[in-house]
Amino acid sequence: MDDAARSERAAAAGGSDGARGRLITYRALADAVESVAPGLPGGPFVIGIDGWSGSGKSFVAQNLGRELGAPVINSDDLLPGWDGLARSLDLIEEWILAPLHDGHQAAWQRFDWDLMRYTEWVPVPDSRFLIIEGCGVGLPRLARYLGFLVWVAAPEAVRRQRLPLRFDWEMYAPHVASWADQESALRDGDDMELRADLVVENGAARGSRPGGEADRGAVHPASASLVVREPLNNGRPGRFRAR
Repeated sequence: MDDAARSERAAAAGGSDGARGRLITYRALADAVESVAPGLPGGPFVIGIDGWSGSGKSFVAQNLGRELGAPVINSDDLLPGWDGLARSLDLIEEWILAPLHDGHQAAWQRFDWDLMRYTEWVPVPDSRFLIIEGCGVGLPRLARYLGFLVWVAAPEAVRRQRLPLRFDWEMYAPHVASWADQESALRDGDDMELRADLVVENGAARGSRPGGEADRGAVHPASASLVVREPLNNGRPGRFRAR
C-alpha cells in the first residue's frame, strides 16, 4: 500500500500515523465486541490480539478478557523455544482455530520451558468468547478464523524500554534480536495495523498507564480508559471473516 493510500485510511480511522485516537473504557470495548458477535452455536467468537513484542498485548488481552468473561490463550504457552515463533502459529491453527472453526472441541499442549518439551494437554473452555493473544496471531492465514482483530501499537522506543521489565527478561534477553528477526520475517509485506478492526494506541512510557509487558497479570477496572482508533464496528459481517 502506498503512502497516499495509508494516509487516506488513517484519516478515515480518525487520525494519522502517530496521532492519538479517542479514549474509551474496557467496558465500552467489550460492548463493541459483543455488538458484532453473532449469536451462533457451535463454538466461541474468537478475538485475536496482536502487536510487536513489548506493545502490551497481554495487558490488553487480560483486561478485555475480564470484561467479556472470556478465557485468554497466550501463544507463548505453545512456543517451542525462542526460535519457534512460526511453529507456534502453526500449532494455534492446528490445535485451536481449525477445530473450533469445524465445530469440534479444541485443546492445546503446553510447552514447559524448564523441561524444554511439550507436557500436558489443556482443553479450550466452553465460552461465548475466546481471546488468543501473541505475536502473529492476526496474520492473514489465522485472521480468517477470527471474528475480531485488535492490533496493539506502541513506538519502538517505548517497546524497547518495556522489555527489561518483563517477568521473564533474564531468559528472554539473549534472544531479543533473533525474536525480532522472526517477527519481521513473518510480518514482511503485511500491514496488520490497516487490517485490524481496532487499533489500541498503547504508547505510554515507562511508569505511566496504560502499561505494557511489565503489567502482565494486572487488570484495570472496567472504567479505566484506553486510546483506540479505527472503527469499533466496521460493518463487515461474519463470525470467521475471510480477509
